[in-house]
Amino acid sequence: MKCLPWVLLSLTLLPFWAGCEDPLQQAISEKVAQPKPATKQPGTAKTGSKKTRKPPKNAVEIISRAYDSTHGGGTARQTAGASEEAAIKKVGAAIRASLDLDPTLVVWLIDRTPSAQTLVGSAVSAAKALYSEADLKQLASAGPEQLLTAVVAFDDKAEFILDPPSADLAQAQAALDKFPPSTSGRENTLAAVKQALGKYLSYRTDAAHRREVLFVVLTDEAGDDGSLVDELADVLKKNALPVYCVGSPAPWGQVNPTAADPKKVDPAKADDSEPNYGPESVQSERVDIDMPQLVASDSGRSDSNNYVNLDYIDSGFGPYALERLCRSGGGQFLAIRPDSHSDNGFQGGGFWPNGSELRFDSESPAKYAPEYVSAEEYRKLLAENKARQALVNAALLPKLQITDSPDRQFAKSNEAQMKRTLDRAQQYAATNAPKVDKLYDILAAGEGDRTKLTSPRLKAQYDLALGRAAAAKARIDGYNSMIAALKRDHTFANESSSAWIIEPADAFETESTIKKLAERAKTCLERVINEHPGTPWAKIAEAELQSPMGWTWKEM
Repeated sequence: MKCLPWVLLSLTLLPFWAGCEDPLQQAISEKVAQPKPATKQPGTAKTGSKKTRKPPKNAVEIISRAYDSTHGGGTARQTAGASEEAAIKKVGAAIRASLDLDPTLVVWLIDRTPSAQTLVGSAVSAAKALYSEADLKQLASAGPEQLLTAVVAFDDKAEFILDPPSADLAQAQAALDKFPPSTSGRENTLAAVKQALGKYLSYRTDAAHRREVLFVVLTDEAGDDGSLVDELADVLKKNALPVYCVGSPAPWGQVNPTAADPKKVDPAKADDSEPNYGPESVQSERVDIDMPQLVASDSGRSDSNNYVNLDYIDSGFGPYALERLCRSGGGQFLAIRPDSHSDNGFQGGGFWPNGSELRFDSESPAKYAPEYVSAEEYRKLLAENKARQALVNAALLPKLQITDSPDRQFAKSNEAQMKRTLDRAQQYAATNAPKVDKLYDILAAGEGDRTKLTSPRLKAQYDLALGRAAAAKARIDGYNSMIAALKRDHTFANESSSAWIIEPADAFETESTIKKLAERAKTCLERVINEHPGTPWAKIAEAELQSPMGWTWKEM
């Protein structure tokens, strides 16, 4: 696989909502940073009466703020185990904020498939430790059944490990250890949430013992039943039920970067050897171009320096269905990432993420979030804007792969031999131009609506895709045009020369249309760099601009 150069910067868990600066949030933030004993005394728990109970909306707001006030606040790079612990601390902040409002039920849903064992194991250890923390124990003892816990393990089916919910913290800790690993390769994550809702929704809605209810999902994958998200999102939103998911971030526009087809689930895979991690949007909006970088022979640049695999790009967000599930009720997706440049990652080898992936520099990529809408709403959005539709259409194409390199040196010979040599050189363009033209034409057809895009994410993705496609077309068309020019006239300026060398350069010596195409590409790529700094798209654009888009002849 071909690579492009850039400098990778590390980041940790990414926040998706900006914090609200108010006294309540500040107090909760201080509690999370340094836990303090609860101020309530046993026997003074809120009763759920009209006088003391807050509206569900306020409960969600406070829980979300408690999470938001700490999410992304740290800048230290996280390693395996430390990231899970940090995420569970944020879940703990949400539980404490909930207990400050009303009695609370926490439902843990734990992925027990093989690929999840490392991430889930670390998260469960942190969750058990959470139940031993003095201030949480004090909050939990502020009234009878102040904190209830249920535990569900799932793979292709759900198993209720601790049910009915228990107020015994030691029993909750023991239940968290009772999820035997599974050999199943399927994660029906949303089906497990649906079953848990069926059991525990009454704890939220029943007037007799109405309480706050939080769901916490521990999983490394996107799940195999994302189609349930529309149904569940409505229920969670209506009843202000937050879901917190501790899991892997989605690779940009991909299901699995290591799969034969990174954008599709392989239906033949029955085991857990090829996990499903994404994508982060309803449909992939990623346009893949794999073209060797072109450098002049005398540039002194090594193609092996500062390269990274373009297939490993962190979207900055969780898988679409899980993100939407979390956001619908005011919860949050907590992405777990290894230390940048980690040797092992969470699962080692080629698994995702492994620490080598390209990431956002910013601690808050919130403005680049995908639209968390239904599939039907997404189709309507596509129909409303040609640029958006063009981007998705282009993303549906197979990766544009140009694996061969053009001939660069042409020795002086007789006319017949020179013609055969140049004809062979033009096969490079004849082979690659049709697929480049197809991609470029699809993207260019939407350019008229580009200014109507309101999403920074879509602008960055569209400009990057069109800029890279235009650059590829300029290089190939330009090469073909230069070879054609040599066919017409291969007279040496220096009589002692014995060969012509074609070199990449920021020069356009033939048709003006090729120069205009290259200028169009540069405009798009520079716009990505200037308008979206610190994003993976800006870094790819920077790398793309390191390769000249034109050609020049030299004699040797």
